[in-house]
Amino acid sequence: MARKILFSIMLSSFLTPFSSSALTLSLPSIGAEFAAGPDILAWILSAYLVTSALCLLPMGKAADIYGKRRIYLVGLAGFTATNIIGALAGGVGALIIMRALQGFFASMLFATGMAILTLVVPKEHRGFALGANVSVVYLGLATGPFLGGFLNYYLGWRSIFVLITALTALAWGLAQHCLTQEWTLGGGRPMLPLRLLRTNREFRLSNLTAMINYSATFAVSFLLSLYLQDMLGLSSREAGLLLLLQPAVMAALSPVCGHLSDKFPARVLVSLGMGLIACALLGLAAIVNFVNFIDFLDFAAFLASTSLVMRAAAVLLPLIAVLGAGIALFNAPNNNAIMSSVGPDDYSLATATLSAVRLLGQFASTLIVSALLAIPWRAAPAESLRLGIAIAFVTFAVLSALGIGPSLARKDA
Repeated sequence: MARKILFSIMLSSFLTPFSSSALTLSLPSIGAEFAAGPDILAWILSAYLVTSALCLLPMGKAADIYGKRRIYLVGLAGFTATNIIGALAGGVGALIIMRALQGFFASMLFATGMAILTLVVPKEHRGFALGANVSVVYLGLATGPFLGGFLNYYLGWRSIFVLITALTALAWGLAQHCLTQEWTLGGGRPMLPLRLLRTNREFRLSNLTAMINYSATFAVSFLLSLYLQDMLGLSSREAGLLLLLQPAVMAALSPVCGHLSDKFPARVLVSLGMGLIACALLGLAAIVNFVNFIDFLDFAAFLASTSLVMRAAAVLLPLIAVLGAGIALFNAPNNNAIMSSVGPDDYSLATATLSAVRLLGQFASTLIVSALLAIPWRAAPAESLRLGIAIAFVTFAVLSALGIGPSLARKDA
């Protein structure tokens, strides 16, 4: 029964990022059908993220009052319904409203999924279960653009919503059948985790470490995409294939790293992961700024007869793989540390807090990149872009190194 519950939650954890990333390559088709410009189309993605972030902590509180099972099932049902609306939408306005509603129901899944896993999976297997759940999140992010683009090309963008509807309905059916216990705590508890942040050192430092990590890693794919397409001249398809390695490595290693966190102190694993991330980011900064990359590829004898994308892959993929391994080594053990640092009464609050911290870190990451890329650097546009990307990588590397401090400051648990 626990395996079916795990599968249901993993499926919902896959679909929430997939539903966002799968639409990316479909936006031009949606814009062409509804005569909408890029500024309007951007809200199809943004509305989902904004409402998810705003509703996370309230939904964590609602799960304590009305029950984790009930909120999780309502979230799945609402997610299914909004995808049906998306498949039938007759205008871009309806799509944006649907995506905002979808973000609201997604916040219910964010706030309860990991809490339910922590409750139903025995402690000795909890790290593996949380690691497996993390892996499907990355799998959703990785496969979204490719599968979404495939569906959009052959069947139209509405087919994406049809697929998500079917899979979410399956997750709801499994949860309805397998989740028979309800977990409620009543309404006398605060919505904000001030007590946990003030009195629980492990919880406080683990969340701080998580926010630093997301601040240092979220915008890396965006920077690499800029470098590969604008600096090296690769197509979006070629750049996408190269960038696919990072989430693939994270998806493959997350269950293993979660299992390791059941046997070794999280602070050691997390610190090692952040160290790997910092090294990979410094390597990327060196390639972008200090190595004449294109000339190097042209003159490297063992690469001279291959295409540019193959030559780029030979130099970049090892660093991208190290980056993915570092992130995997960070996420599952750190999530396990956060959930293990609180009692069952605080599982929903801890889950919602972790999700909110993740969104804050992601926002900080994009803010750092936007600020650095906006600086002209007194150079030609191409060189300004190169310098901005390199400095962003160095900034993120420094952040990752600084994050080792609060990670090591935690007690062994």
